[in-house]
Amino acid sequence: MDSNIPEKLFEQFHNCVNLFDRSRSLLMPTALMKDIGRGQGHVMGILLEQDGLTPKELSNTLNIRAASLGELVDKLENNGYITRQAHESDRRTFRVFLTDKGREIAIELTDIRKNALGSLFQGLSEEEQQTLEKLLDKLIASLHQPDRKLED
Repeated sequence: MDSNIPEKLFEQFHNCVNLFDRSRSLLMPTALMKDIGRGQGHVMGILLEQDGLTPKELSNTLNIRAASLGELVDKLENNGYITRQAHESDRRTFRVFLTDKGREIAIELTDIRKNALGSLFQGLSEEEQQTLEKLLDKLIASLHQPDRKLED
C-alpha cells in the first residue's frame, strides 16, 4: 500500500468536514440559527422521532456526555422547545418531551435538512452513496475498537 494514502485520506476527511461545517447555513436558515444550535437541533430531531426519552437515552443516542446534554436540554427548555416530566415510578429521573412549539420547529428543521442534504451528496450516484455509507460504517467501527492503538 502506498504510504501516502493514509495521509491523503486524512486530509480529504479534514477538508470534507470543514466544507460540511460551512454548509451548515444550508441546513438551517439564519433566523433559526440565532436560537437553535446544531446540538439542540439534533436533540429536537431525535425527540421528533422518539419523544419522551430519558437524558441517558438521549446522551447515548447522540454519543455525548451527560453534562453536555444537560446544557442543551437547559437551553431548549429555556426557549420553550422542550419540557421535562418526572418519571412516574422514579421521581428522581425524568423524560424529555417536545412542546408544541418545539415540535413545529423540529418538523421545519427536518424538512429543511432533508432538502439540503440531497444537494450535499448530489455529486455521488445512489450506488456511490451506499458504498460510501458502508465504508464509513466500517471506518467508524474500527475507530471505536477499545483495543485499537495508534502507532508511534
